[in-house]
Amino acid sequence: MYTFFSSLFKALIYPLGLACLGLLLALILQSKKRWRNILTGVALAILWLGGSRYVAIPLAYSLEWQNWPIINVPAVDTVVVLSGGTDGPTYPRPAVEQDQAGARILYAYRLYQQGVAPYLLLSGSQASAPGTPESLSSAQGMADILQTMGVPGQAIWQDNDSLNTYQSAVNCAKILKQKDVRQVVLVTSAIHMPRAIGVFKKQGVDVFPAPTDFDMPIDALTQLTHGSPLEQIGNFFPSLDYLNLTTDAIKEYLGIAVYRLLGWI
Repeated sequence: MYTFFSSLFKALIYPLGLACLGLLLALILQSKKRWRNILTGVALAILWLGGSRYVAIPLAYSLEWQNWPIINVPAVDTVVVLSGGTDGPTYPRPAVEQDQAGARILYAYRLYQQGVAPYLLLSGSQASAPGTPESLSSAQGMADILQTMGVPGQAIWQDNDSLNTYQSAVNCAKILKQKDVRQVVLVTSAIHMPRAIGVFKKQGVDVFPAPTDFDMPIDALTQLTHGSPLEQIGNFFPSLDYLNLTTDAIKEYLGIAVYRLLGWI
């Protein structure tokens, strides 16, 4: 129930959902010309600003660069990998697939190959539609990919029940306590790392952050402020990619705020 209302609430306050809600109200209030024009203008402004590089890039930077990549990752007991970027083998997919957030899996594999930790703890619940023959958890999907890459099954632990970051921290903390693990390297997307660190530390887990899947390389902000005249003109116009990036950043800031209110971080 929490997950349903959380998803519904967030969908309505993200830029696209909020703009659509404004346009819907404008249609309902067609007879009230003043309010119709205001709502339409507000919806357009939300979409334009949300898709603007001048909004998306600073927001993403403010989250992603809170935790710099570790050059020499310390040796620990376990690498914890939070789910993201895996899709189950639901027809017509021939196997488990990964998207951009699948960089978490690749980074975790690299850390394992480097001998950072002897075990990988993968966390994440349902990736496919429940009840389908192909249904499996995100953790199982990540495990399938890692085993295909050569990681032995005995080196992989799984938390298959977590639906969100808080549940991942709680469930992983229990597993780590059972295994007598004291320190972990935490792998997740850079934009998600501030919230993930906070909730894991709240559960008493000693965490070394290992962010990956950076949307903002170091030169992105420079290009935004010191680009050519043509680039500056292009920066003024919105794009779907930057609307998605703004949405991701808002999602994280809202998540941090809610988690603090609930005492989870």
